[in-house]
Amino acid sequence: MIMKRCSFCLEEFPDKVTICRYCGRRLETVPLIGKKTSVKSPKKRQNGTDSIDWQTKLGEIGKDYRIPIIVIIILVVSIIFTISQKPNVDKSAQQIKAIEPQKFDAPAAPVHESTSASEPAPTPVVANNLFRNAFALCSRGKCTDPEKALEYLNEAIKLKPDYAEAYNNRGNVYGDLGQHKQAIEDYNEAIRLKPDYAMAYNNRGVTYRDFGQNQRAIEDYNEAIRLNPNDAMAYNNRGVTYRDLGQNQQAIENYNEAIRLKPDYAMAYSNRGDAYLTQGDKESGCSDAQKACELGSCKLLESANGKKYCR
Repeated sequence: MIMKRCSFCLEEFPDKVTICRYCGRRLETVPLIGKKTSVKSPKKRQNGTDSIDWQTKLGEIGKDYRIPIIVIIILVVSIIFTISQKPNVDKSAQQIKAIEPQKFDAPAAPVHESTSASEPAPTPVVANNLFRNAFALCSRGKCTDPEKALEYLNEAIKLKPDYAEAYNNRGNVYGDLGQHKQAIEDYNEAIRLKPDYAMAYNNRGVTYRDFGQNQRAIEDYNEAIRLNPNDAMAYNNRGVTYRDLGQNQQAIENYNEAIRLKPDYAMAYSNRGDAYLTQGDKESGCSDAQKACELGSCKLLESANGKKYCR
């Protein structure tokens, strides 16, 4: 009698069956001599009930075909192996990237006007003094007293409505207070009043990134760099945003330019080192981490050493 056999499972089937019900492979025709052939019946449990075939649970696909479980197992093992082969850098060493915070525009030099004690100071002088008071309360990214700084800037803008620098700095204070919508509105006004205001474009880009609007942030950094090609901070920030978008190589190119413009830029070294480690380049990553630490930013090096990447 002619039967068919699976060369992988070694199971036998009637001639009309073409696919192995156990592994899905095509059957081979083999002559069987002096041997009774039959398709195996489901085994009985001790309590007399039929056991459920695992292939029945998977369901039939066609008359003579079942999902090849061995193929599924191979796929699962392959996926696990592929994941394990990605650059062996722990996430804790990948989250060191830092964006340069919004920058406060410095006040103009004090204006000395000759006025008598009975005459009030001219409006521009008062507005500039208020601006200086607000600036004294703030550094890049943070204010020691944001509410007071906001009060000074509100008054400065009230006295001088076309004060673009005051709008820029008030946008930073709003950002410090978590009021991002108001911050964007102030940057918009600063740019409207002063279209070539590179700093305002950079600051608005930082806020857009905080919102997760990375493409709009990139556009603002592009404009900031166009207006001020020597702005290392804008290159660094654009690099970080490219990292957010998964464009690691473009990020590295931006960090390269930031470092070229500002050789002692610790943050850019740290960000570039983190990017190198992310793509598995430990030698370059550890070199940048060491350089960043020498310049005063040791967070990446400490993290990498903790994971034994740079030892």
